[in-house]
This record gives sequence, C-alpha cells and structure tokens, in this order.
Amino acid sequence: MRMPDPLMEKLLALQAEDTKYDHSQNRLDQIPREVEELENRIQDELGAIEQVREEVKEKEVLRRDLETEAGSEKEDLLRYRNQQLAVRKSEEYQALEHEIALKESRISELDDEQLEILVALDDLREQRDREEKERRQSIEEFKRHIGQLHQHQEVCRAELEGLSAQVRQSETEVPQKISQVYEYVKSRVSQAPYVVPLRDQQCGGCFLRVSYEVVEGVRRAGELHRCDSCGRILYNPG
Repeated sequence: MRMPDPLMEKLLALQAEDTKYDHSQNRLDQIPREVEELENRIQDELGAIEQVREEVKEKEVLRRDLETEAGSEKEDLLRYRNQQLAVRKSEEYQALEHEIALKESRISELDDEQLEILVALDDLREQRDREEKERRQSIEEFKRHIGQLHQHQEVCRAELEGLSAQVRQSETEVPQKISQVYEYVKSRVSQAPYVVPLRDQQCGGCFLRVSYEVVEGVRRAGELHRCDSCGRILYNPG
C-alpha cells in the first residue's frame, strides 16, 4: 500500500510497534489468571481424591462398627444359651428362648449388612484407585502446563523489554504534538487500530461516513484529522 504522507508513515509505524507491545502486555497479564485457574483445578482434583478416600474410610468405620456389634450380639447369644442350660422353670426357659431367637435374628441381619458393606467397599476401593490414578495424571498435566506458562511469562517479559525500546524509538520519529493526539485517541478508543484509512468517505475503524471537510483535510498531506464518529486518526491510503 502506497503511503505518500511521511507523517502518516511514521504514525503507522508507531501504531504497529505499539500494537505489538499491547498484545504482548495483554498476554503477559493473562498468564497469572491462567495459572490461577489451573491451580484451582488442581485443588478440585485433590478435593475429589480426598472425598473418595473419606467415603472409603466411612464405609470401613461402618464395617468395623457392625463387626463389633455382631461380636457383642454373639457374646450375648452364648450367655443366654448357657443360662438356658441352668434354668429349671419352663417360663424362664421360654423367655431365654425368645431372647435367643431375637439375638440370632439380629446377628443374621448384621451378617447381611456386613456382606453388603464388604461388597460396597470393594467397589468403592476400586473406584478410588481408578479415579485417583486418573486425577493424579490430570494434576501432573496441569502442573506441566503451569510450568510452560511460567516459561512463557519470562519470554513475554523479555519480549516486552525489546518492544518497549522499539516503541520509544518510533515515538522519537513522531512530532510531540502529533504523538500527544495519538495518545489521546488511544485513551478514548476502546481497541486498536487508532490510525485507520479513509476509503470512499468511510472511516476504516467504525465504517461510518465522515464529513466532507474531514475528507478534504485527510487528502492534504502533513495534516492530522479524525473521524467525526469514533475519533480515530484518519489517513489517505492513496
């Protein structure tokens, strides 16, 4: 693209270096957020691992409680049977027979519950081992990505130093008054580009028509004119 106006050539060169710098700075600013997100995901994975472990522990405690209760019931059953051998009265014998039946029924229930818990424990332990392996792999992948981001962060910082020097060099090529206008436009316009071509009386930034006076002004080299609508600096692409 032919650029007949030396002033605009310098301003566009400044914008090009400025845009590179802003892009690199934005990327650098984004890295800590990405690292934080990955660290949160690591904590989520660790939390999920701990949750399954706790479920296993709860089942194991319940199994031990049932085992203890069953042992106590069996001791009572044995005591009732021994007492039954010593009684002489029929009503006492029948009362113990009733207690023995209750104990046997409860022991049977406890045995069934223990069996269910053991089956559930086996499944839960298998799930725990499988999920923990998968989640550990995810955690290692997140850590690897975090390491890459930290490396990229250092690259961006070094790159910014070089780009900053290039921006300063380009700024020296632009008259201070023009540079001030450029900085003002940057502060008012939401995103680049800030210096755009004027084609068919349309702004190359917002694509709205500009006034005839602006069109005529842009056609004259060495002058600075801005879009009536968005405020961007306009140049004649030739």
